[in-house]
Amino acid sequence: NFSACVKELNNSNAQEIVDLLNQKYGIEFEVKSIGNRLASNKMDTVTAYCYPTENEKILFKAVMNIQRELVEDNYPVRVFEITAGEFIEEKFKANGIEAVVAVSAARLSTDIELLGTDVEDVIERYPDMSLTFTTILRDDADSKKVYETVVGILEELYSGTPEMSLGTMIWKYSAADYEECEKEVLSTPDISNTVLEQHKPISKVNLPPLFFIRFAPLLDEGCFRCYYNSRLFCDIK
Repeated sequence: NFSACVKELNNSNAQEIVDLLNQKYGIEFEVKSIGNRLASNKMDTVTAYCYPTENEKILFKAVMNIQRELVEDNYPVRVFEITAGEFIEEKFKANGIEAVVAVSAARLSTDIELLGTDVEDVIERYPDMSLTFTTILRDDADSKKVYETVVGILEELYSGTPEMSLGTMIWKYSAADYEECEKEVLSTPDISNTVLEQHKPISKVNLPPLFFIRFAPLLDEGCFRCYYNSRLFCDIK
């Protein structure tokens, strides 16, 4: 029947993509899901969302054409993004804050040589890249510690690379919604604001690129007033 044929086609496409990835990177991969399929809706490519067998967190996109060639994959970039996210999460953890961080990098090469490279080394090698980190916090996260951590991260990432475009988004949720957002971040290679909005954030702050340590703490009001180019931008509560 039709569903059986589709399943067989998916399995065939998935195995072909896995074989190509294994050959390219020398490690084992799995396919989590298939997007468009060859010969479906006149498509001449098939898209799969894959991950290395040893680390399911590194979910990335791979595209194969009708000639059975791997024409696109962002595995090295996703390795960097996951590593950078864990790097930032450790900064929060060191200040006693539980956080889930999703990093998105642009203007970054997909070269294999990115693999195994430290976050600081990648930033130094690509000083003009654009980097956005989306931070998911529980609503009981201490604002003062959040402020101190964000300032420390910005200082460290900007050190020596002032031309880098760096954006920061901070979302706070109730305990239950925080857990749901954590699942979303781990299950998709590209978390969207629309998805985060659906989980009803208690508060959110979007610090645009080039925002850098222009905070004025207002401890009596329990928040930090943020300035962007000497203009009041928002409050972190």
